[in-house]
Amino acid sequence: MKGRRAIKFFQWLAVMLTTVVANALTSVYNYFLFQIPTVEKVSASYSFSTELLWNVIAGIIVGGLIGAFMVYYIQDRFSDKPYGYTILALLLTVFTVVMAVSIIFLIPYVMSLTGKPITDPASVALFNELFFHRVNPVFFVIFPVIALEQLMLQILNKFGPGVFWKIVRGKYYTPKTEDRIFMFLDINSSTTIAENLGNEHYHDLLKEFFSDITNSILDHGGEIYQYLGDGIIIAWPTLGDQRDNRCVLCFFDMKKEINARKNKYMKKFGLVPTFKAGIHSGQVVVGEIGIIKRDITYSGDVLNTASRIQSMCHELKSEVLASSHLLKTFSMPSQFVANAVGAVRLKGKEREVELYSLTMT
Repeated sequence: MKGRRAIKFFQWLAVMLTTVVANALTSVYNYFLFQIPTVEKVSASYSFSTELLWNVIAGIIVGGLIGAFMVYYIQDRFSDKPYGYTILALLLTVFTVVMAVSIIFLIPYVMSLTGKPITDPASVALFNELFFHRVNPVFFVIFPVIALEQLMLQILNKFGPGVFWKIVRGKYYTPKTEDRIFMFLDINSSTTIAENLGNEHYHDLLKEFFSDITNSILDHGGEIYQYLGDGIIIAWPTLGDQRDNRCVLCFFDMKKEINARKNKYMKKFGLVPTFKAGIHSGQVVVGEIGIIKRDITYSGDVLNTASRIQSMCHELKSEVLASSHLLKTFSMPSQFVANAVGAVRLKGKEREVELYSLTMT
């Protein structure tokens, strides 16, 4: 499991475990403040461990269902909806799931306590007591928990996978020097496209484009560093072995994803966007910056060089250019070819950079 599947799985797991913990804490509350005077007078066989077990199992089911709905449905289908809209949809879903699971669990639970069928007056009385005094208070716990979980998912998506926790842990509170790979990518003929489509329609195109290439970035371990108008900066940690070819695989996978959706683009925009990219690697300084809006930033000549390499794509008639400094760390995958275009003096640079044009066989 890797990329977006791993990210979604761990998000689902976090939602499920949080719901289980909330349900377990509710059991403790019920035991000390409600259950003893209500249940023990009906059945001497009542035990807190049994109560806790039932609630943990219910929490796993409720958390699993709601987590799946949040991660695998809400995030994909409601990605263009405001936070309030997603919360309303979630709370309606939570209400339905909690009510259904509570009824399913309460019936055998009540029968086990009373030793009588659910239709017996004693069982009915206990069911009503537990359902209206235990299930209803659950909503005062589960609703805020779900709202916070959805907010956390929004925050994690805002910062990108792993970035938020790096800020929380203060990993880059003190700047560090690291080796990174950077890809600068932008859409070809973006000015002409914007003039033909108009500002709002062009914005829709960018939104669709960036959404469609995100899965490829995540699948190949990339980090979305910045969006720059019609472009994007993607970063990878340099591992110094064959795994560094992920940046190359990512570019052609993005191309594949866009081509697979060409009918959608032709129908909505009358064109299929193409793009170019420059890739380079080297040392950068990584650190937190900002007070009101805190973020992790990279600084160093590597970014400037990667940007200049990308700007040479049109002149050298290549859709993706990579520096020799990057390519020497790994062997090119068999389905790709690196053609040397020579040493090029990039704008603003004194020394020439050996560049290679990458193509698929």
